[in-house]
Amino acid sequence: MRTFRRVRADAFRVRLDQGMSDDFYVTVATVLPVLLLALIWDSQSLENVRKQERKLRKLDAVNGVLFWTKRRFRLYTLFVATVIVIALGLCIFELGGAIPNGLPLRVSLMAAVVLTLATLITRIWVDVIAATVEPTPAPAVVARADVGGGAVDPEPGSPA
Repeated sequence: MRTFRRVRADAFRVRLDQGMSDDFYVTVATVLPVLLLALIWDSQSLENVRKQERKLRKLDAVNGVLFWTKRRFRLYTLFVATVIVIALGLCIFELGGAIPNGLPLRVSLMAAVVLTLATLITRIWVDVIAATVEPTPAPAVVARADVGGGAVDPEPGSPA
């Protein structure tokens, strides 16, 4: 059993030393800019956020949001974009030989990819749910002549 584990570990080390790492860095350097475009510029999330008030629910009970205020959205989006750009730079520096290939570098790049993919799938879910949710019907409001023609809520039992 110990021999088998040693052989597997040695085979993994050999594969990493024989160019698999270059493929990994090239792939990450290719995928991250596409994901950045999908997150920032290719979606309409920035336009949607610009048009909304996005106050906390405790300040605006009707139209408020639970967590994602404009400030939090801005900070998180800038954080994810910064992580992507740094990861892209690390890939380029490793491919150019400026920094050494190693496990900490690969783990940090994989973490950047996971963060980006998790953010993208969350954005997809939120956008799809927002686009397909059934609108809630507005309460019926009728005009009454005896109150000066102003709009009031209908009385219970009266036709709306």
